[in-house]
Amino acid sequence: MSRTPPRSLLHALARPRFLLSPWPLRALLYAAATPVAALLWGPPLLLLALPWLLLIAAVADSPQGSLPPPGPTVLLIAVGTALLAGIGPFAALPGAALERLRVRFIDDRPLPGPHRAPRRPGLGAWIAARYTEGATWRGMAVLALSALLFLPLTAGVGMLLVIGAALVATPVIVAVDGGTVNLGVWEFDGLAHAWIPALAGVAVLAAGAYACGATAAAQGELVRFMQRDRPEETLRAELTEVTRSRARLVDAFEAERRRIERDLHDGAQQRLVALSVKLGLARLDLPEGSAARESLAEAQEQAKSALVELRELVRGIHPQVLTDRGLPGALPELADRCAVLAKLDLPPDDDVNRRVMAVLAYLRDA
Repeated sequence: MSRTPPRSLLHALARPRFLLSPWPLRALLYAAATPVAALLWGPPLLLLALPWLLLIAAVADSPQGSLPPPGPTVLLIAVGTALLAGIGPFAALPGAALERLRVRFIDDRPLPGPHRAPRRPGLGAWIAARYTEGATWRGMAVLALSALLFLPLTAGVGMLLVIGAALVATPVIVAVDGGTVNLGVWEFDGLAHAWIPALAGVAVLAAGAYACGATAAAQGELVRFMQRDRPEETLRAELTEVTRSRARLVDAFEAERRRIERDLHDGAQQRLVALSVKLGLARLDLPEGSAARESLAEAQEQAKSALVELRELVRGIHPQVLTDRGLPGALPELADRCAVLAKLDLPPDDDVNRRVMAVLAYLRDA
């Protein structure tokens, strides 16, 4: 049964045929591209970190036990922090993207982009999205670790590979020069003895291949871990957007409610008030005790009740009596307004009333 081929350098390192596979060459290409990539994204970050570098140099040059003057020190710290915190994440975006691209040398697994799309078009929305997401800051941390940790490790591995290649090439050097070859503490004067450093060079190259693979795999896994798409961050961003959308909906609802209230105040409410006044004036023209006068009085009261209900409808979805007197006081009033005969049987349960009022209070404040 054939084994599944490895899809990453880290998995290939655990295979016994690692040295016979293409993975050492891929690791070498990745390691060789590390200083080249650092030359591309390093200078902008070095310029931003220049105040801190000047401060470190001043501390190193100061006499032992003394510190630089506090004024320049505070200024350098403030300027350096402002530059790195304000511009550093954006200056690191191209470098982080380049590091994700380089991972393809040693990893065949897909690596989706960690950055989320801005919620609104425009440069300001893009800057806010990049500055507030964790992927931007993690990309900056990846570049800092690459410069401080993996560049020295890559240089050490490179020296080891150069030494191994020089040892392996000892027979060629002896054959070309035809004289004595001095390799540090070793000295060879013929092809008969040149195979000893050549065999040692093979062992050094094998160790260097594993060291190069381990260094490249560690750097690649770091980039994958720091720059992968994180569902929890996406969910958090979506929840934040839902909360903001809810707040916008509440504001829009409140603005619409005020508009309706204003329109009703200027339109239907004024007509109801005028109707109530005309009904009252018409009552004055009728004799006391007449049926028409009683009908006009009832119509005037209904107009007033309609005006009150209209105001309550605009202010909220629940009547004011529900807030003032609770459920036991609101239900009898609702039953009295019912067009058909209704009988209300409400058991005295203060606990239920308190729970209902708590829910209504939560809905009112939400």
